[in-house]
Amino acid sequence: MKTLYFTFFTVLFLVIQVLVISANPLSGLTPEENKTTKNIAGNTNPTSYCTPYTIGSNYMFINRVQLNTINNISGSEEYSDFTSISTELMENQTYTVVITPGLNIPYLIQEYAIWIDYNGDGDFYGPGELVWSKHRYSHSNITPIAGSFTVPYSTAQTSVRMRISLTPFLSSNPCGVFSNGEVEDYTINLVPELEEIGAYYFETGWDGWTDGGSDCARVTSSTNSYEGTYSIRIRDNSVSSNAVSPTLDLTGNTLVTFEFHSYAISMENGEDFFVEFYDGSTYEVIGHYVRGIDFNNGSFFSPPRIDLYAASYNFNTNNKFRIRCDASSNNDKIFFDEVIIKGNNVNPPPAALSMAVNNEAQDIANESTNQSLTKSSNAEINLYPNPTSAILNLEIVDNDFENITVISSSGQVVFKSEAQFEKLSIDVSQYTSGIYFVNFISKGETVTKRFIKN
Repeated sequence: MKTLYFTFFTVLFLVIQVLVISANPLSGLTPEENKTTKNIAGNTNPTSYCTPYTIGSNYMFINRVQLNTINNISGSEEYSDFTSISTELMENQTYTVVITPGLNIPYLIQEYAIWIDYNGDGDFYGPGELVWSKHRYSHSNITPIAGSFTVPYSTAQTSVRMRISLTPFLSSNPCGVFSNGEVEDYTINLVPELEEIGAYYFETGWDGWTDGGSDCARVTSSTNSYEGTYSIRIRDNSVSSNAVSPTLDLTGNTLVTFEFHSYAISMENGEDFFVEFYDGSTYEVIGHYVRGIDFNNGSFFSPPRIDLYAASYNFNTNNKFRIRCDASSNNDKIFFDEVIIKGNNVNPPPAALSMAVNNEAQDIANESTNQSLTKSSNAEINLYPNPTSAILNLEIVDNDFENITVISSSGQVVFKSEAQFEKLSIDVSQYTSGIYFVNFISKGETVTKRFIKN
């Protein structure tokens, strides 16, 4: 008997909804007719978007909308124009929207729909403009409901309108007339698909990055490298505990992203490292990662992508990124690898040879992941002037290297010395212009510094 009563009242409820909608003078209009109907204020504007008509929102309404940077909590209204609230969506990317309903009286059906006017023609009837819809049968379910959609590629629009509706009737009509519910409009700023600005794997060198000094090195170890065998190691907490990217021209981008992978050794709980962005005058922290909270030792940590928007950051011809360690000893190490920088208005990075080469740059060819560096590999080494056209001076404090070699970028050994010294001058005037590497070898370890011959 209870089942019969439930079925009877359910059918009656649906019939009443149909009758109410059919009786409304605005129901059944075509899309073009809907575009010229009067809005809530009573004004007719054929160039504006149609305003959906709801008889009331006392029973069912949109309580919250979450999409990318939109997180809007609202009250019970028949229609809400939130086009002053916007977010950026990237072409060819998938996004998740979460809608939280509000119910004052239980309703059998909750019908959700989202439209985006991708072609910018003032309506939501174009191909693919109904981006997501869902109905839920429930008397009193106010739990959030989520859905996903993918922004199409090359929409040729920049700023468009998004419409979200919650109604008690199975009708996905952006200009419909409903017995109850709510419709909300928002602004979507479409940005082109990201392209690669720079990809840095460090397999053949520093890839234009500059080290901070003795607490930074390019090292080889398949354990610490996310791909290949080389990565960049930063340690301790000093002015040299960092590595800086090549100078990048980010002019014209509205969105720039930064991704990388890291591996930690002996970092204590609470010790951390940072990703920083240089706007041409100062560095600003854009990523902060703490041992014991974000990452642990002995495993790879791949942080979420860092998104930088032009509204908040100064993109110009002199931008850089820096990764900096904040630990307590030389044994506390962060290795980073496979750094990928992307943007939506790509300017190619300058050639590696045009980068300033830091005098303190060093490559450690075989650093054990379980051993600290020997005293010799921590020796203070200075090469100057750099670049040079005639004489290269080498100064080494606490030198116990077994031999020192100078190698051209083609792999040719052009100088070799087995004598221990604190200062040495090498005549490089006859060397071909280019990059050269100075290898300092001791007890199976190699420290490499480089210089440029003009």
